[in-house]
Amino acid sequence: MLPEKRVARLVQQADISLSSDPLRSWNLLTDALAISPYDPDLWQQRAIAHLKLGYPDLAIGDAYRALLLVQELLEAHEESEFGFAGLAAWRGRRAQPKDTFATDDAVAEEASNEVEETEQDYESIPKITETEDEDLKNTDILARRLICSSLLEIGCLLDAWEQADASIKVHPEDEELRKIYKKADEKVKQGREKGVSDFQLRGGEVARVIYPWNTFEPDRTSEETVAHLNTFVNAASSGNFEVKVTELPMLVPDAKEEGKVVTKTSRQLGVYATKDLPTDTQVFSERSILTVNNRLFDPLCDCCNGPLDPLNTFSCDSCDDVMFCSTLCKDEAMEKYHPPLCGIDIDFLFKSAHTRHSVANDASATASSSTPTKALYSLLLLRTLAMALTQDVNPLEILPVKYLYGSSPPPPPPQKPPTLPFTFSDNILSVFHILTRLEVDPFKVSLHTFDIWHTLTIHSKILGTASARHNPTSGQPEVAALHLCYSLVNHDCEPCLMWECQSEMKFRTLREVKKGEEVRDCYTDPRIESWKKRREWLMGSLGGGCRCGRCVRESEADP
Repeated sequence: MLPEKRVARLVQQADISLSSDPLRSWNLLTDALAISPYDPDLWQQRAIAHLKLGYPDLAIGDAYRALLLVQELLEAHEESEFGFAGLAAWRGRRAQPKDTFATDDAVAEEASNEVEETEQDYESIPKITETEDEDLKNTDILARRLICSSLLEIGCLLDAWEQADASIKVHPEDEELRKIYKKADEKVKQGREKGVSDFQLRGGEVARVIYPWNTFEPDRTSEETVAHLNTFVNAASSGNFEVKVTELPMLVPDAKEEGKVVTKTSRQLGVYATKDLPTDTQVFSERSILTVNNRLFDPLCDCCNGPLDPLNTFSCDSCDDVMFCSTLCKDEAMEKYHPPLCGIDIDFLFKSAHTRHSVANDASATASSSTPTKALYSLLLLRTLAMALTQDVNPLEILPVKYLYGSSPPPPPPQKPPTLPFTFSDNILSVFHILTRLEVDPFKVSLHTFDIWHTLTIHSKILGTASARHNPTSGQPEVAALHLCYSLVNHDCEPCLMWECQSEMKFRTLREVKKGEEVRDCYTDPRIESWKKRREWLMGSLGGGCRCGRCVRESEADP
């Protein structure tokens, strides 16, 4: 069957399924995009399927791709990177009969076998007609409406206002965009009147769930997974710890919902002592290369983030951007992650995210994190994607990413899932900028390996399990890392362990630990006296309000 006919058929089937079975519609459109990744209408239609499935964050990512491709098609005769292929595919699909089911498959199949691909130059493709220009304009409008309304739904009020404002300047005649702008404007004004900062007005929340098509997540509580993880934990702890399945309190993002789940638990993993452990004893040490630093403070090894000896350092043979503390670290970096990063500028990740962005900007526009910690998390995402490219694997299959906890299956209604912080800059623009810097095709290649759902899944794992080390002089975070075994230790505001990380993650006991006791670490500063402040700090990593013994006790005594 001819590719354009196959795509047209998939799109028609997706349209039929959209209302009754949006997941099937999503799968059909994903199949169509695998054949024709530069057709903006396909991304826009899959964005609608994402909305039907309850994922406005993913819808924004697809609609943004549609916007980029509309511009590419309009510039196809100016030798744009994807416009020529996109315009040919877009026209080919549109030229198919409205009902592709009525066509003769055998004839089409035979015809496809006789077709030979021929090279075409930019002059040979017809110019865009007035009708085509109008249709592309409509796709652009629909994508902008979806982005702005979805940002509003998520709670990214200031982003929604800015994108609607930018969109109205492009399409001043569109009344729907004006309505969205007016609604966003009212909400932003209300927030500012209440003293809400612009930083807070940009941040929204999205569902922190395992997407139904994500087949990379292991069954974390299966005997096979637990046995596999114990090989790592046993080595890192010298036999002091073991992994077991445990029951943890169910967490919800809304404090008003807490009473409904106060007696409910969820099956998770925990780490338990295999022997009595005395106070103030190092009981654990783990190394990871999924670690990053901001290079603004003390010089650190790019691979392990250990301190550098100025008289004994090793650099990349092709660039002077990074230094290593040993030939071991240098060789490991070259083998596992550095080649795609060699010589590229990553300073954009440290620029302010509060620069006003037009929704019509391209993937290389300034898009960055707004705090030092977020910048480090973006660097962790960059390192993860570079590892995937170097090792030629899906990023969700890399160790330790595969076994890190990030999300859970959606809970049964009416329960609400945990949430994940979301901003347009951090989770959409920055991702496209990273892909551009890595020279990854953001449409064709990224569909099955670096799609927005991949990066949001990685983001949830980073947010839930990353450690961050602060510079003792500046007080600013300078290092962030992901460690498999460390991530398995659950949180408690009254911990029995304290971690420290130089080139390795290490745990020391804060008190005597008995054999069979679950060991806990604190994901925030346990010296914070206010349980409300601790919960606020922990919301991002836990995905809900902390319900450890200390927080429950203090919240009951001082509601």
